[in-house]
Amino acid sequence: MPITLTTPFTVSINGTQVENDNIGTCIGYSVDYIGYQMIFYFATGTLTGTTFTAGSQAQIQGKSLQINVSLISPYPWSASNGSSGSSITSTIMSPIISQLIANRNSAEGFMSLGLMPGTTTAWTVI
Repeated sequence: MPITLTTPFTVSINGTQVENDNIGTCIGYSVDYIGYQMIFYFATGTLTGTTFTAGSQAQIQGKSLQINVSLISPYPWSASNGSSGSSITSTIMSPIISQLIANRNSAEGFMSLGLMPGTTTAWTVI
């Protein structure tokens, strides 16, 4: 679900527009299950069909963001642009946490098939 930006990021050189980025999207994330932290990576760019292309000038000019989120309620967060907040609603975080638990169980199920042979016990909490 990409974000259609209220104000696109545009760049003009010598009066000619060379970039018009109207989309923001999550391009990845990493999770530290032991440290209860998640990092989201967002970029600004364009969308053609289902293909997102990060804007080259947007990346150079700091329009990409890294958001660090605690996975412990009330889910404080901080962003690479200096923004921060003391909480994220459970309406937003509960589905994310449920999916992270499912992802962890799936990853461990895969590993138990040969790379770390053994029996798995499903996680029920982060």
